[in-house]
Amino acid sequence: MTEAAAVTKASAATAAVMPFALALSTVGPLSIDAFLPSVQAIEAEFAITPATSASLFSFYLAAYALMALWHGALTDAFGRRTAALSTLTLYTLASVVCAFAMSFSQLQFGRVAQGFVSGAGLVVARAMLRDTFVGPQLQRRFSILVACLAAPPVLGPLLGGMLVNQGSWRWTFYGLTALALALLISAAVVMPETLAPDRRTTFRVAPLLRSYGGVLLRTAFLLPIGATALLFAGQFVYIGGSPAIIVRHYGMNETDFVQLFIPIAIGVVLGGLVGARTARGVAPGIQAIVGLALAAAASALDVVIAAAHWSFPPLTFTPSMLYAFGLVLVTPVATTQTLARASQNAGIVSSCQVFLQMLGMVLAAWIVVPLLQHSLLALACAKAALLAGACLLWFASSTLQPMRPATA
Repeated sequence: MTEAAAVTKASAATAAVMPFALALSTVGPLSIDAFLPSVQAIEAEFAITPATSASLFSFYLAAYALMALWHGALTDAFGRRTAALSTLTLYTLASVVCAFAMSFSQLQFGRVAQGFVSGAGLVVARAMLRDTFVGPQLQRRFSILVACLAAPPVLGPLLGGMLVNQGSWRWTFYGLTALALALLISAAVVMPETLAPDRRTTFRVAPLLRSYGGVLLRTAFLLPIGATALLFAGQFVYIGGSPAIIVRHYGMNETDFVQLFIPIAIGVVLGGLVGARTARGVAPGIQAIVGLALAAAASALDVVIAAAHWSFPPLTFTPSMLYAFGLVLVTPVATTQTLARASQNAGIVSSCQVFLQMLGMVLAAWIVVPLLQHSLLALACAKAALLAGACLLWFASSTLQPMRPATA
């Protein structure tokens, strides 16, 4: 191969990184967002209570969080492409199990199986970007990645609601199966490998546990990652509680989930665009503080709206847009700062980030939502409390290790 041909091939591979990172990172969110409108139909078909149906969220998220730790190690050891192909294959099979479940226990099994593998997409996506880009370029692409993740919260509930109304809840899983199969085929054909063989690590349990401990027990990593985990948990109080909020409290139907999710998506897009433009010119610490301030204002508005019983959807969901805007400003900063400290184990660090973020969502889905979904005010106060915890962790992180602008 000539030098010019090698350069052309490398450029094409680099250009393909971002599209695949975006596509892979949507698998996990769509598994939640497209599923939400199906909850009422599933409860009716299997004659279960809302508390029982909540296990379809909590079990999925718990499996997602647990396996997120190992996805990074596997992708560091065997490469990004191999990890993507294997997990997409398993996800396709798990979606088929859900689609044809004949009992609630079979559906739970399929959701757990989905959770075990769907988290690989985001881990691989982050690791691919870390392999390919550095400094402000990396932070900018993380902002774009987060902004593009606004699509699943809009398209997922919209398509899921349409499928439930026109067919049944099973059609949601037919759609997820088709999506996974399309990604699997395209990845097999054109997805580049961004981790060279000489940069891979050995998959051994004891060293991996030490590596995880080095990340999760290190304050410089734990505090910023924990802050974003609580931010995501606050967001998921309304996402995981949306069946109760939309259908029970506001008396809307399955196609109306978008009235909550569109404001969230708008906030994600705006935050991603602003974060991408300010990656070079604004100190990361300042951007994070602005994001936290916006999220705090949104949480306060949620409490006021719930306490006043203001029921004018979608205006009542406008604070969710502001919260999402703030969350997206904070997340790329925390992600860039933590991954910048990684050398040969970017996958492990990415796994720890995803693990703690999903752990926050498990907290919301398993404990907060089932206990408090009877009251909008209680949900709003819980969201505000989680945001307060995120602020405390972030400012503790800034005190111990001040944020500095990333350098190329």
